[in-house]
Amino acid sequence: MYAVLARVSDAPIELEVSWEVRNNSRIIYSHRQKRRFQPGYHAVYSPSTVPIDSAGPYVNSVKIKFGDRTIARESAFVVEAGRACMFYAPASIVSEEIGHVGWAFRQTTGNRWEFGGTEYIRAKDNWIKDGTWRDVLASFKSPPVRASRYMTYRCLDWPKAWMDPVAADETARAAWSRPYTLTIDNCLTRSIEVLNAYGLSLPSGELEYPKHYFDSLPETTEGKNSPTQWGPLQRLR
Repeated sequence: MYAVLARVSDAPIELEVSWEVRNNSRIIYSHRQKRRFQPGYHAVYSPSTVPIDSAGPYVNSVKIKFGDRTIARESAFVVEAGRACMFYAPASIVSEEIGHVGWAFRQTTGNRWEFGGTEYIRAKDNWIKDGTWRDVLASFKSPPVRASRYMTYRCLDWPKAWMDPVAADETARAAWSRPYTLTIDNCLTRSIEVLNAYGLSLPSGELEYPKHYFDSLPETTEGKNSPTQWGPLQRLR
């Protein structure tokens, strides 16, 4: 919600307030209202929340019209984006035909990430770390347990308003207490559980090969307000 503070000095007056939020040339929000104000200070609020996506920067503009005069102001802002990633290694504990994946997501503050994976069937073969994006890349190049040879990854920008890194962390750690099951509780399903707890809505991955799932990641994932696009395939090595 956005607000503007208006001061009416002497007599009651009718003001027309127009709100507009733009992302480059795209208008994502527009509203106009007329109200009669008594002398004094008044806060005028936009009536609804601007749809939030992660593709900033935005320009927030407001115009106040009274009589034949118009006062206009603009301010720029950005939405801090979340980001979720899936990392892929061609070789799995079974064969290269099946593949192997790990996960990463951006936390709430700046360049801070949590990331990890399930490298084998024992509880100690799960790992979780946190650090910068450089730490993410370094860890997937050389995982702390049973080194899978991760080769590629894809990432998805995810609006801050939709993300829940606390739930994602709790989900990742809860998986350690469960027995590994090759078909329905494995590196893929646990990665998906973490990313879905973060806020995504990915298919469960049960009874699927990680290789096929990773290769078939959709170009877009439906969010609460609009689709969000997966980025292109990136190489670690």
